[in-house]
Amino acid sequence: FDAYGIILFNMPTLFKEAEKAATALKHASQADPRKNQQLFTSEGFFELVINVRQSTTLPKTESFKYLPLKHKLWDEDVEICFFCKERRARFKKLSIGKVPQVKKVLGIPRIKSKYSTHHLRKQLRESFPLFVADRAIYVNLLHYLGEAFWKRKRPHPIHIKEPVSTEKIAKRMKKVLSSTFVVLRDLQTAYSPKIGRESFSATQVAQNVDAALARLVEYLPRGWDDIQSVMLKTTTSPALPLWAGPIEATPSKPGKKSSKKRSNKKKEGKENKATDGGKVEETKGVEKKKKHKSRKNKKKDASVEKQVQKEVEPTKVQQESAKKGEKRKEPDTLHSAKKAKKAKK
Repeated sequence: FDAYGIILFNMPTLFKEAEKAATALKHASQADPRKNQQLFTSEGFFELVINVRQSTTLPKTESFKYLPLKHKLWDEDVEICFFCKERRARFKKLSIGKVPQVKKVLGIPRIKSKYSTHHLRKQLRESFPLFVADRAIYVNLLHYLGEAFWKRKRPHPIHIKEPVSTEKIAKRMKKVLSSTFVVLRDLQTAYSPKIGRESFSATQVAQNVDAALARLVEYLPRGWDDIQSVMLKTTTSPALPLWAGPIEATPSKPGKKSSKKRSNKKKEGKENKATDGGKVEETKGVEKKKKHKSRKNKKKDASVEKQVQKEVEPTKVQQESAKKGEKRKEPDTLHSAKKAKKAKK
């Protein structure tokens, strides 16, 4: 067990590496000229980038996991906007005025009607530093709030069981303030939870890194062996590596074959194998080529036959014109016969 009462699975100590990386990132953010040019600057966050191995088997459905932190990301008097189910009036009575952090309660019908445009959603995003959402509607919120809202201020999911009470809501809000969260799902290998504010010292960031990694290891099936690499970054900086494990060999898929095997098979197909009787056996590659050539020849023959038929067989227009010509020629022959009789006389 570590100092926070969390079980450790052969976990390396990353306190020194995290402290060094945090100091370097703080110096880089202070020297960034883009911060001085902005009129309204919001405080950034430290993010812990965790890359998981591809062979890890995680649940297919989204599982929300909270990672406890030694130093809180949010103050006790922070203003929270709470996204709840359709019964907005009940949550409003239980939370506003009784839970000090909750200042606004919104349901999905209210979001549809009042915050339908991008400008209104931006105003809502800038009016509150922290958003919390009920897990029952968490998946649908991305459609109604938009990707820009989701990337900058993603709501923290909470699960409130029935019957709902003010005590349950207050407990969940305290848990949100004292921890960060990760959404684990299958076929996702990178996670970047918020680990500290830019105003934190390097030691505070390093302590939060140790606490979050120790709890995340519990949720992985093979523990620390499932982690490929760990990095630290801010919202606007590149990631600095803290730890990297051995590279895992990518398993070959059963449906696909390597390019080397294909090239060797092609070479074998071109060569001929001699039998005992002196006869030559053609390989599969040559047979395939012959089949391909025979198909091409058949297509050519069919196209030639169509052209010949067009040249030989007269069209309907030609037939009609020929008939009209024969009809016109009949009176000319009678006229010439009368002329010949007159000449004889």
